[in-house]
Amino acid sequence: MGKTVLPGDGLSGYPGTLVGMDDDRRAPGSTFVGRAVSEDGAHVPVKASATVLVVRPVSGVDSAVARLGSAVEVLLLRRNDRSGFVAGVHLYPGGAVDESDSHIPTSGVDHPSSLAALEAIDHLAIAAAARECFEEAGILLAHAPDGRWATEEHVGMLRAEEPFSDALRRLELTIPVHRFAPWGRWVTPMGAPRRYDTRFFIVEAPPDAVVRVDGREIVHGDWWDPATALAAERAGEIRFVTPTRKTLERLVGDGWHPRR
Repeated sequence: MGKTVLPGDGLSGYPGTLVGMDDDRRAPGSTFVGRAVSEDGAHVPVKASATVLVVRPVSGVDSAVARLGSAVEVLLLRRNDRSGFVAGVHLYPGGAVDESDSHIPTSGVDHPSSLAALEAIDHLAIAAAARECFEEAGILLAHAPDGRWATEEHVGMLRAEEPFSDALRRLELTIPVHRFAPWGRWVTPMGAPRRYDTRFFIVEAPPDAVVRVDGREIVHGDWWDPATALAAERAGEIRFVTPTRKTLERLVGDGWHPRR
């Protein structure tokens, strides 16, 4: 597997490592779990985390995005300027893996007990990414029992303060892990004040997805053409951390096709 060491602004202004991941290129021997996985000389724990590029097909031949030749738009969220971490930047839904994420019901794997170690890791990370997507953007990346995406009606039946895993089980919803494609992995380097081992995934949004940000940690969310977003950053109109920029560049360069 190739590994690229990136100069400059990692998650906290430090260089870092971006490892490409797809169906045929995985990171063997990963120590990624739902807790701190290692420490550097400064005793900074490396926290497991997950994030998801939620994309939707461009519709309408007359749209400005379509004229740019892009196939999809991607959801980008803007963090609060008063946030204590990466304030004011645009990024994808995501966050730390929580122990409770192991209780989130999933589907799309016939025999979960037979998963290889890394596939089980992805399983947990996908559950965490889906939870964060709902908490930060209000988009429910879950399947109903008939295998179709959950609807806005399902979203309306979720109860405030109810654990995400409990809500899904009550509504007989599951996270369809087969729809999430690995899109990269970012490990914050030693020396940073906060360190993360982050799995990136990409998934097509449900057809009727509505973005609802929490207004606290996340103050705005919108769909962007990837090339336009990168141009806006170069112009100083928005800001990214390195993993966001690099995964957007991959989206522009490699393209993407949804999993069914």
